[in-house]
Amino acid sequence: MAFETSAEAIVLRSPTAMDGIQAQLSLPAQAQYGSGYLAFYVGFGDQIEAGVSYSPKGWNRFLNNHGLADNRPGGLALGSSVVLSLNRDASGHVTFSVDDEMIGPGCTLAGRTQVKMVMAVLDSAGSEFGLTVFALQSAAGTGAWTFNRVTGAGVSSPRINAVSTTVNRFAAQMP
Repeated sequence: MAFETSAEAIVLRSPTAMDGIQAQLSLPAQAQYGSGYLAFYVGFGDQIEAGVSYSPKGWNRFLNNHGLADNRPGGLALGSSVVLSLNRDASGHVTFSVDDEMIGPGCTLAGRTQVKMVMAVLDSAGSEFGLTVFALQSAAGTGAWTFNRVTGAGVSSPRINAVSTTVNRFAAQMP
């Protein structure tokens, strides 16, 4: 029997270009995966993305930038809370940390850009996770953030349940 692969994401984007973003993530207390992954990350547009992911192999911390990637397994537990921080200094050097631990080789970004917070799932059925809260802690700028749901081709009905959303926070779960 073939299962439908579901690719979904909940994305919160800044209204203006910024030099950084910091978000607190309350990881789900329970998660079950047959295949695929669950990822929470912050990013500078689509150029640099950094965060944590969960798969059948456990937790992973990652930084993907300009085709280069740094992945580090472990270090997180279901039900814990972590802070993701992605910043660009005046010379354009970008750093990423999880709970103040630096991840990745760093990179450079020419100028300020829109930042985002993302919850993404790739699932081939049988996966679920409990209530998860992803909250913006700091980002310079003004204006309303935009919230949207993205689903992959062939997804007939979204499986991520957005429990609540505000201009700087979202909570979700997947049955």
